[in-house]
Amino acid sequence: MTTTSGLLRRAAGPQIVIEADDHRIVWYRINEKTTFPKGGKTADVASFVVGDHVNVDSTEDEQGYLTAMSVTFEKAGTPAEKAAAQTWDLPRLQGRQAASSSTPSSPQRAPGDERPVLRRKSEEPAKETASQNAPAKETAAATPEEPVDTRPTTTVRPQDPPRDQDDPGPPALRHGVPAPHRPSARASTSGGESSGGPVILSKPAEPEPKADTGQQVVAEDDPVIAKAREVAASFAGSLPNFFCQQVTTRYQSDHPKQGWDPVDVVTAEVAYENGRESYKNIRIGNKSTNKPMEDIEGTRSTGEFATILEDLLSPTTAAQFRRKGQDTIHGRATWVYKYEVTRERSHWRIEAPSQLYYPAYQGTVWIDQETGRALRIEQQSRKMQLLFPFDTVETATDYDFVRLSTPEPFLLPVDAEVLSCVRGTNTCMRNRIEFRNYRKFGAESNVTFDGKQ
Repeated sequence: MTTTSGLLRRAAGPQIVIEADDHRIVWYRINEKTTFPKGGKTADVASFVVGDHVNVDSTEDEQGYLTAMSVTFEKAGTPAEKAAAQTWDLPRLQGRQAASSSTPSSPQRAPGDERPVLRRKSEEPAKETASQNAPAKETAAATPEEPVDTRPTTTVRPQDPPRDQDDPGPPALRHGVPAPHRPSARASTSGGESSGGPVILSKPAEPEPKADTGQQVVAEDDPVIAKAREVAASFAGSLPNFFCQQVTTRYQSDHPKQGWDPVDVVTAEVAYENGRESYKNIRIGNKSTNKPMEDIEGTRSTGEFATILEDLLSPTTAAQFRRKGQDTIHGRATWVYKYEVTRERSHWRIEAPSQLYYPAYQGTVWIDQETGRALRIEQQSRKMQLLFPFDTVETATDYDFVRLSTPEPFLLPVDAEVLSCVRGTNTCMRNRIEFRNYRKFGAESNVTFDGKQ
């Protein structure tokens, strides 16, 4: 039995949702055995008001879904707490089936944790002559984002015990400059969708970056970030409607020394229309499914097209950037920036069965020196709450220029990776995503005259 305190955010049908004191959004099944104590008496769920402070005693099944045994009223919420509940980003009434993302400069790990990490660069950007594929081993634990909440109203899971000396721990995605794309993959991208527009920007007039000073820069004060923000803002409105094929190969591992075990391949047709993306003809393995993309079982991610970049550069996210030098991706010179986003400003929604969380995160972005567009974005979660089932979530997305039957190219995602690891175990899931066969869609008509009166 786990006791969680928080604010009631929804009570509808066989489900209640609370915003927990540790900032998770948690939803519970309720049934005929669920009780609702209020003021020393047994009440009905209808007597609870959105915004009320409650304590929920719950049990968890093998799939990670929670069932409320008791929902106890503590006190009424303030007008501000009730108003905030009206606009909260709530889950759908149907429970999610698995974790999703979409997904620190060093991963959030304890010393000796050798689980896999996303493929990343070394702390300093490599020179053009240096190898672009050497993984960096980073084991330093992340600095706590905020003081530990010692309030007794929530039962907090204890820290995981130390690993044995011969236990390598679970895996991690490799970060850094990706390997060059195969020519066949590039040839198949004949149309697309991107996180930038056809506007070409000139290289910022400034001296070459020096070695990293560790000094933080405000986005508005940095000409590279300011240009990247302008391009991202103009991008969504300039993208034409298009189709592409998304192929996701999913892996799992609980034995890091032996590598990854293939699970299945998920394919879908992605339509980007009027600024929105939708999925159809979804197949898991060789079998079609009628479920929407967000409800298929297993790890999944969305947002690779424009959402990740737009959110990173949005003023509401208030990401803090630090110049780290230069690098080369796809043969193009880039500026390299490290960035951090606080939990309070995070819009990165990570879901697990019965709960979701918006973590603090940090990562690296490579910005094209000529166009101001991002060619690669890496991000890693920080300080995941102890009661959240995943302690590691990392993503990396690569962009490249694609033509959509138009003279000007569009910067669109071509590859992405997502890594998530189950807290306190060696079990990790890895998704390898490819975007293929971009093509523009629209209506065409021909008018001919036969010369007859």
